[in-house]
Amino acid sequence: MKILLFATLFLLCFSNSVKAEYIFNESIEYLSVKESDPKKLLSAISKRLKKSCKISGHPLSCTTGPIYIKPSYTALGKGQCSISEIEFVVNAAYHFPIWTPQEPSHPKIHDRWRVIFENIILHEKHHGKIRDKYMKQAYEKALKLKTHCKNIKRALTRILEEFSYKEKKDNRRFDQQDKNIPTRFPN
Repeated sequence: MKILLFATLFLLCFSNSVKAEYIFNESIEYLSVKESDPKKLLSAISKRLKKSCKISGHPLSCTTGPIYIKPSYTALGKGQCSISEIEFVVNAAYHFPIWTPQEPSHPKIHDRWRVIFENIILHEKHHGKIRDKYMKQAYEKALKLKTHCKNIKRALTRILEEFSYKEKKDNRRFDQQDKNIPTRFPN
């Protein structure tokens, strides 16, 4: 019992506790597309989304959002520092098209659009999960950071770049594998 009490006291006194918080915010932006001709719908969506998503190609939806890191660090001695507090805020803004044709279309076309729209939502939510996964890994690595004090912000930037690259690579792989997003409408 004395050993357990001593070990607990030792850990409380000498552990390097970090006040840390990881926040993952999700939001949705709906972009209205009023194209009446279903054959031109996907092209109209792509044109509308290119501005919001700032991507090339023919997007039907996208996930964007900034990442904010607010660190505080403690000097360990000999010019070395470690993170003492960190707030890691990751945003995932989903951009979804809403089709509001100005002229009525056939009900089967609207049913087909609903299926496509549901797949678009699932697709983008998966991108959000990928972002959350890699940014949590970046956060965990940032918590353990020990480096020269003058390099700490640069080291945090490198960590963020490393995991952003992994996120981008995984997103690209997912986009290539997902067969539920159409290239033509109506099919």
